[in-house]
Amino acid sequence: MADHDTTGPDTWTRDRVTHALALAFESGRAHERARVGTELAALNATWRPLPRRTWHEQVAARVAEMEAYAAGMEWSIWRGQYPGGPVDFETGRLRVVFSAPGAAA
Repeated sequence: MADHDTTGPDTWTRDRVTHALALAFESGRAHERARVGTELAALNATWRPLPRRTWHEQVAARVAEMEAYAAGMEWSIWRGQYPGGPVDFETGRLRVVFSAPGAAA
């Protein structure tokens, strides 16, 4: 058994195994980076050309939506038809208060 050389090129030492694993890891990592880069380029080509609204356009659309909703409200108080003054909360009608001319209210 003395004729078998344990230090030849076929001997896998700890350092050689570590180096081979590092090479395999980097090779796989480079392959995945290339694959992901290709897929990302394909994805960007599908949605990036679509026109996107700016922040100001989005805010203007939201304000227009709120104004349209407010215009359709049935509450007369929001339409400026409420003349003000005391309201009878039991009937929901405006209380008419008469006072003599020149009298303190």
